[in-house]
Amino acid sequence: MLALGPLILTRQRGFSLFEVLITVIVISIGLLGLAGLQFAGLRAVNSAQDHTQATLLAQDIAERIHANPGSSYDGILLNSSSVVPAQSCDQSTDCTTGAMLNYDKYSWQEMVDHSLLANLQIAINHTGSSPSDYYTVTLTWGNGDNQQTLVESFAP
Repeated sequence: MLALGPLILTRQRGFSLFEVLITVIVISIGLLGLAGLQFAGLRAVNSAQDHTQATLLAQDIAERIHANPGSSYDGILLNSSSVVPAQSCDQSTDCTTGAMLNYDKYSWQEMVDHSLLANLQIAINHTGSSPSDYYTVTLTWGNGDNQQTLVESFAP
């Protein structure tokens, strides 16, 4: 401290504008990183939800095939351009194995048309003969570079 008459000169301490600018930039980069992690987490959650829905649909298909062993589900391909006539099987109608097959195809087509899975496609193929035969169910959904596939094989 210098005393020059009534003036007292002191050295002030504090932040310069440059230091504040650097701090704002560092904090901004950190917040952008956190936002990126948030979006990556949301994508992962959506992908997991889609896989769960596809797994439940594949399980439904397998259970319906097991419940109707007298029908051939081989060569079924359902997508948004498929046309499947409406079929009803309830307690008031007598459902044969063929009628149940048509009802199952109609139910699956409704899933394709009204599913939360974008561009859902269902393919069912039968391979081999009893007792070493099996079905392969392939579910495909998604758009362009984000296309997903689930394949399930099981014995009838």
